[in-house]
Amino acid sequence: MDYARAIFESSARIAALAEQADLEIPIPSCPDWTAGDLVFHLGSVHRFWAAAVSERNPEARPNLDDGDVDDADLVSWARDQTVALVDALAVASGVPCWTWWGEPRTADAVARHQVQEAAVHCWDICKALGQDFAIPTDQAVDGIAEFLEVMSSSMEMPSEHHLAFQPNDGADAITYGDLSLPPITLSGSASDIVLVIYKRRPLEILRVDGDVTIAQRWLDAIDLS
Repeated sequence: MDYARAIFESSARIAALAEQADLEIPIPSCPDWTAGDLVFHLGSVHRFWAAAVSERNPEARPNLDDGDVDDADLVSWARDQTVALVDALAVASGVPCWTWWGEPRTADAVARHQVQEAAVHCWDICKALGQDFAIPTDQAVDGIAEFLEVMSSSMEMPSEHHLAFQPNDGADAITYGDLSLPPITLSGSASDIVLVIYKRRPLEILRVDGDVTIAQRWLDAIDLS
């Protein structure tokens, strides 16, 4: 997958939608956020990671001020931050980079994670505007594995089971936990699985083979803050 292209395409769609929408519309999947808040958040994230990638120092977290942007300039500013991130990633494959999740501390790991950031927020704004949006299958399949890897240190192991995520759009199952234990299998489109684990959609949209209560408890314990 071309991570930089995926980041750019999702971010460009967000910007285009925001440009035509009222920036004060609420984003139901992000409580207390408006469309303007979402655009500012994503632009700030891109600004931060562009700086982190450019510094090439895995031990130093970039120290940037939060800044402020007028509503009239917000979408243009956010587009500029996306371009800065994509440009930084274009020359940084394989180079070291600070990350909040620890290893791997590389620009490629940042790019991989930012694909999911942009895709999930694209779903957020599309949902708020009443538009259908499914995360592209290749991005979503990678997103399941990426989420489990990045969040592994903060997730509780399911008791006496392992979890198996089975996309029904052509990908192999992705597992989490002790494979010697019986599975609880969550099946659905790769996009829906990602949206469930990012707490955008309810577990009920997936087929669950096994103990639903344990699967829900595992999801509820995930801290996305």
